[in-house]
Amino acid sequence: MKSEINTSYTKFKTMVKAPIFLLLALVFVSLVSCNKNNSSANWHKTGSFYIPASLDYEKEEIYRNDSLQVSTYSGKTATFKVTWIDQFNYKLTRLEPQNPVEQIPVIVKITEIDSKAKTLTFEANLENSTFFQRNKMIKVEEEEIIK
Repeated sequence: MKSEINTSYTKFKTMVKAPIFLLLALVFVSLVSCNKNNSSANWHKTGSFYIPASLDYEKEEIYRNDSLQVSTYSGKTATFKVTWIDQFNYKLTRLEPQNPVEQIPVIVKITEIDSKAKTLTFEANLENSTFFQRNKMIKVEEEEIIK
């Protein structure tokens, strides 16, 4: 009887260790996955940026401090509250929405970051939506933004 309990306990310990190890490994991977070429961890949180124009996207100029973002695109300006979820994910909530869609927060996930080139790749989607847009953002000095 005692040997059966010891055997069961040993099996239980083995079963518990595997998921804990897997969970710790996943946490570690998620923490370092966005750190490629990243020597300064917070450069992407503040400053002047732009998103280049593409076939389906007009150029957007962005000025951001840690908690506020002002975006200019298509001759319009929008101000957003920035809520950092973690180092590489944040939520943009429009401060003065003009319609119901603008009331829905935008979730931004930084998928790749390069401190040397001062670029980041991101995915953005409306909260609770499966449709997302992938794009690149470039950090610049304020006077470098090309009009």
